[in-house]
Amino acid sequence: MDAILMGAFVSATFAVIGLLWKEINRKINCKVNQELCEERSRGISQQLERQEEILLRTEQRLIGIEKKVAYLNGERANVFDHN
Repeated sequence: MDAILMGAFVSATFAVIGLLWKEINRKINCKVNQELCEERSRGISQQLERQEEILLRTEQRLIGIEKKVAYLNGERANVFDHN
């Protein structure tokens, strides 16, 4: 009888330890996943900021090119007007 009770106690102890371990593991995984998501979000935000800067510079260059083309077209139009 004592062996059965001891076996039941050991089994119950292992079951409780398993459940506690599972809960601790879940909390650790949640914390790690949260930190990874935050790190990825920071990386994505930085990448988006860099891309925005590149797009702004490109837009400014295109505006400059458009102004030059408009100026050249205006000069050509003026040249033809004078003839």
